[in-house]
Amino acid sequence: MGKKINKYAIALGLVAGLSLTNPNFTKVKNISEFNLVDVVHSFEINKKYGNAYNSLKSSLFPHISKYNNTLNFHEDCYCGPIVAANSMAYLFKEDFKRLQTEKEPEFSGDLVKKLIKEIGYNPSHNTKVTEIINGIKKYAEKNNSSAEIEHRYLDYDKSYPKGKITPEWIKNNSTQNSNIILLLDGFSSEIKYNLNGNIDDSNRTWGHYINVIDIHKNVNKEGYILEIADPAVQKHENKYIINIHKGENDIWYVDGLKNRDSNNIIIGNAISINLEK
Repeated sequence: MGKKINKYAIALGLVAGLSLTNPNFTKVKNISEFNLVDVVHSFEINKKYGNAYNSLKSSLFPHISKYNNTLNFHEDCYCGPIVAANSMAYLFKEDFKRLQTEKEPEFSGDLVKKLIKEIGYNPSHNTKVTEIINGIKKYAEKNNSSAEIEHRYLDYDKSYPKGKITPEWIKNNSTQNSNIILLLDGFSSEIKYNLNGNIDDSNRTWGHYINVIDIHKNVNKEGYILEIADPAVQKHENKYIINIHKGENDIWYVDGLKNRDSNNIIIGNAISINLEK
């Protein structure tokens, strides 16, 4: 019998090569910064989706979960403050390095709590997009930086007052120094329109924040693949793939979100964060 191939060793070699040729890796000074489980996972997904998933940025992206044992957020999602903490840890590299240590639960818990304070989170109501934006700006200022933030959203009269949410816009704002947060809208039944032709939001039952790590064209079917970090899923499985496809009126529908009925989910809001140090 031949020698058993160690896929982790192969992944390590491939990452080392990519770090020399891919601009996404030019700032990585230590190969230990990569989570090799994520790297291998990315190659497996890459094979499944026909080379659509090819950035390996997921191994450089934090994925704090509400199940962090220092947060005790099991009853409430706290998805807004957590995705804000993910974005800040990704954009502030020192925060990210702290999350790579054996004390990660304590560091991530502290980071989320700082964002909760800046956001002014109140568990008695859902986190507003404006609260996320203001909290991120305050955190950046306290860390001697400034955050340029753009908020695009779907108004339920079928319009996008501040610019459309498009795959191109998401891609352009998913870089080393920028990140996208999405607020998804979930409906209890099929999305319908009222007599005025507007979305009937009477059966909108929930909203959920996620981080976008990257976006790729889906080579196997219509639409795009989003690499995401989902704070409502256990940490060992909360970085995964969802699909989006465009419906009528340029509305983007979501398929594949864990623990949700994915037939009735749309992208309602998007926040782009560009860090200026």
